Amino acid sequence: MLIKSLGFIGGSRMTRIILGGLKSAVKMPEDVCVSDVNNEVLQRLKNEFPEIAIVRMIPNASSFVNDDVEKVPTLDFDTADVERIAKKIAATIEAGQV
Repeated sequence: MLIKSLGFIGGSRMTRIILGGLKSAVKMPEDVCVSDVNNEVLQRLKNEFPEIAIVRMIPNASSFVNDDVEKVPTLDFDTADVERIAKKIAATIEAGQV
């Protein structure tokens, strides 16, 4: 199973490592989006991975902003959601599906 789309909340070092691994393995999903509050972080990622979409989050706002999409509604989630998603990602990687 190939992952067709992937999103990252935050353009941290881990995001860069995952993107680099996917790119070097020639398994980059068709659609990749990274969101962050720091525009410099987003620009560095975009320079390194021009195929990704970037979305600048505005702190304390009800929407994200970027050049391609005027407004994208925010999603409410809690720690349990993040943990559940992380376990699914780990299982997918361990099964060799990435």
